Amino acid sequence: MISQAPKITISDELDRELDRLIDQPGYSPRATAELLDGGITRVYELIHAKVLDAYWDGGRKITGLSIKRHLKQQIQATADQPLRRGGPGRRKTVVSS
Repeated sequence: MISQAPKITISDELDRELDRLIDQPGYSPRATAELLDGGITRVYELIHAKVLDAYWDGGRKITGLSIKRHLKQQIQATADQPLRRGGPGRRKTVVSS
């Protein structure tokens, strides 16, 4: 009898990649901003909106688990959107008088 290998889904691959990328229990706001490809202000906005979980350990730290959760939600949200086709649009001509 031939046993079949378990199916690997995109979600499994995403989890493994996020585990590889985010391997610490806590990150500074600056490191979190780099991981999220954004700014520190956006990180604090996400903390205050309770999207990211933070704690105090000699300085503010954001949990690696909440960063993974946020990134996974963002990736899945963009995966559900249709691809945008076309270019930047038609150029407007300016007529000077």
